[in-house]
Amino acid sequence: MKNLIFNKYPILLTFLMLFMFSCTSVEDEDLYVVKFKNNSEHPLTLKLKNLEQLIDSLTILPNETTPEYVHSKINNEFKGYFHGDFIQVTFDNGKGYICDKTETTNLCFTTKGSPLYSENPTGFIIKGNVYTYEITQDDYEKAHDLSE
Repeated sequence: MKNLIFNKYPILLTFLMLFMFSCTSVEDEDLYVVKFKNNSEHPLTLKLKNLEQLIDSLTILPNETTPEYVHSKINNEFKGYFHGDFIQVTFDNGKGYICDKTETTNLCFTTKGSPLYSENPTGFIIKGNVYTYEITQDDYEKAHDLSE
């Protein structure tokens, strides 16, 4: 009696099991993680916004890393951090960087690529599907005056 269903419909159950175990909604290789790491000697504030709405505001001490932001690849390609359209990095001296999706501020990082909507992972340390955007002491020294 226990095996009545399996004995009666073995092919149907086999296909059902294959379908259940072979289908996934998102493949692991389609996902990547973006983190920001402060490798400068100074604390910084990281603000992430979308359409002027604050998504996240974090103080990152030296040698600390932000939580992970999980992204899906677009057309199987890396696109940087794209949960927002604006990133502001401000150091404890009031200097920093502002990167926006349209790249109109002229206050973004100049020695490496922008972390925002970037097709080029320059500036990221890549380990598997984890992309860590490193903010360095050199970035601190070359930061823009944001007080204007």
